[in-house]
Amino acid sequence: MPYPRFFHYITFLYLAVSTAFVHSAEKSIHEIEILGKGGAVELALSQFDQYQPALTDEPVEWFFWERSRISLMIEAGYFQAAEERLESTYPKADQETKRWILLSRAQLGLQSYQPLRALERLQELVWLHSGLAGEKELPEWRRLILETYLASGRVGDLRRAINRAEQDYQWNSDAWIRLRIQALLMSNRPDESLEIFKQYPKAKIAPELRLLVHLRSRSISASKAYREAIAAAKEEERAPRQKANFWFIAAEASKELKGWDGHLRALEQSGKLSMHARDSSLFALSAQSLRDAYLPVGQSVANQNHLLAGHVQPWIDKAKALSKEKPAVARALVLAASSIALRSGLEDEHEEAEAQFVAFVVGDKNLGPTFLKFFYTDLGAKTPSEYMPRIAAHYLFEMAVATGDIESASKLSDRLEIPSNGEGRFDWQLRRARIMVMAGELEQGVTILDQLLSEHLDANDKQIDMILQVLFDLQAIGDHQAALKRLEQLEQWNLSPKHRREMLYWRAESLQALNQRKEAAVLYLRSATFLDGKGRDQWGQAARYQAAKTLADAGFIADARNIYEQLLEESESTVQRARLRRNIQQLWVSRQKNEVEDPS
Repeated sequence: MPYPRFFHYITFLYLAVSTAFVHSAEKSIHEIEILGKGGAVELALSQFDQYQPALTDEPVEWFFWERSRISLMIEAGYFQAAEERLESTYPKADQETKRWILLSRAQLGLQSYQPLRALERLQELVWLHSGLAGEKELPEWRRLILETYLASGRVGDLRRAINRAEQDYQWNSDAWIRLRIQALLMSNRPDESLEIFKQYPKAKIAPELRLLVHLRSRSISASKAYREAIAAAKEEERAPRQKANFWFIAAEASKELKGWDGHLRALEQSGKLSMHARDSSLFALSAQSLRDAYLPVGQSVANQNHLLAGHVQPWIDKAKALSKEKPAVARALVLAASSIALRSGLEDEHEEAEAQFVAFVVGDKNLGPTFLKFFYTDLGAKTPSEYMPRIAAHYLFEMAVATGDIESASKLSDRLEIPSNGEGRFDWQLRRARIMVMAGELEQGVTILDQLLSEHLDANDKQIDMILQVLFDLQAIGDHQAALKRLEQLEQWNLSPKHRREMLYWRAESLQALNQRKEAAVLYLRSATFLDGKGRDQWGQAARYQAAKTLADAGFIADARNIYEQLLEESESTVQRARLRRNIQQLWVSRQKNEVEDPS
């Protein structure tokens, strides 16, 4: 996402800080910001935890650090974490900082597509702090209130607030001009919005807003607006938000031209891109509004072809026939069939029609799974819609797993008791168990795993590898007791020599994490020598190396040294030999230190 203009207005009281202090603070902050911009967001935030001064001790310095921290969190998409941090800091802050926190939370609400939450913060700001507001602060707060009305589609409130503001302020900034234009468009007064353009010809207004004004005021033809919008939407350098807006305009222009397939395809592209960034309600497109756009087109096609309600297959057959020439109209037809079936309580027919819609989408290279995510889930809550068929849930589950979106994968898995096509129950339930463990739903995930372990004592090598992935996840989150118990259970199975050797190693890993070092060293060495009694292959050398480290930690210095020296003789890697020599030297230092501390 683009770097947010999140703190475009900061209270002037903090600008009195000395130049020397600011340069010093900014230098330290800048070094941390580089980490975050380089992708190490968690590391950067940990640096803030380590070096940021306390609010109560150094409030002015804290402010500069906090501003940078919150900006980093917003840029990384940590909206909820930023909100929680600002909220928890508020009670401890002085009045000036409280104003900044409320303003920041309002900006965050707008940034994270929650305008009503932003409005609450701004109203609190005006009610509690307007008496202490600076000359430029109160007008800015009122302008942001107008932004929340715009983002939430509250046209009446927006018009009334603009009229009051025009009486109180002589605003002519670009932001103010943009608000007035958008309010007029939302009030179906495009001619007046065009007059504002003429009144302020040098105002910096987004090109998509300018094009929409010309389209709705009919100062250019619909066909010209359509061509310009399509050309702009396809420009690679544009941000996703702008592209989505231009597709929205193309959809509106093509509707006026009676091009239903082009209209729907443009809406589809706008919706797909809106998964990355949303704009104001003037360009907003929800999944429900897109579905509402599909339905009359699909119903019209059905009427023209005398298709009967309740019989889904003829609708699907006709849609397939249309799919090459008019793909979006084909999608509209099956969704119309789905809607009728849903209203009639025909669940199987509803599922069948929605599944065909999914097949059309997945088969269209211009849409694919990203569009499915827009169409079947809510952007904020990431929850499945009531219309979502099982096949869509499976596609989105796979997409969530591939992108590491564990929260969405977990919510989707709750709807997927039935395995997807070509996938057995064992495989599917194991995947559900893994997602639940990774999402923190440990008890539920382990319960599914235990049930499968009790039912499948003859699992094949592939299935055992899948089981091990769940156990590795348990180890990764630190639940070594749970992992160890299941590893020991697996060893009772009829395993291949390869898997028996691996089980010994992974058990040793958990024992070492549980500080049972002697037991861990025994298993490492058993794993190393399991196949040939020597352990000189790559696996064996790795296991013996871990055994030596564990023995050293357990105080068996001589044993550790013997193993390291054996590995030194066998190794051909220059890097590995250097590491072994260093480890041997460290063992010598440890022994000398122990003898000094305990001369007996």
